[in-house]
Amino acid sequence: MLFDTNLQPATSLAVTSSTVVSDSIDLAVASDLGKGRPLSMHFQASVAFTSGTSLELQVITASDSALTSDIEVVGNAGVIAVSDLTLGAVFHATLNPLAASQTKGQFIGVRLIPTGTFATGTITARLTPAAADERDYYAANTPGVIT
Repeated sequence: MLFDTNLQPATSLAVTSSTVVSDSIDLAVASDLGKGRPLSMHFQASVAFTSGTSLELQVITASDSALTSDIEVVGNAGVIAVSDLTLGAVFHATLNPLAASQTKGQFIGVRLIPTGTFATGTITARLTPAAADERDYYAANTPGVIT
């Protein structure tokens, strides 16, 4: 899958405390995201997490680019146990394609809420057209699949 770096609010971000990632996507500029199709925030552990208990992965909107005013949660990948936050682990938060018009927030980004203290662990977050599963494997000679 190809990712657009302009739609990537977090790149290998170390999680030590509750964090609102300051990189945001301006919905006034990127107002037609998804063109009516579901969107997904694709979270990936770029370094495995150790220690700590769990990590909640949220997608938020806000009225300012620093994501500090009028925060609304518009997507949630859930509370993920540290045992599941292994290297390369992928989680998705599905978003309503009308999220931009249904919130007060002009900016979209991510908030990471840890339980416990992590010794290691980083997250990368990307806005994608839909929840893509890069882990699909197809047998050789599957019709419609180029191998």
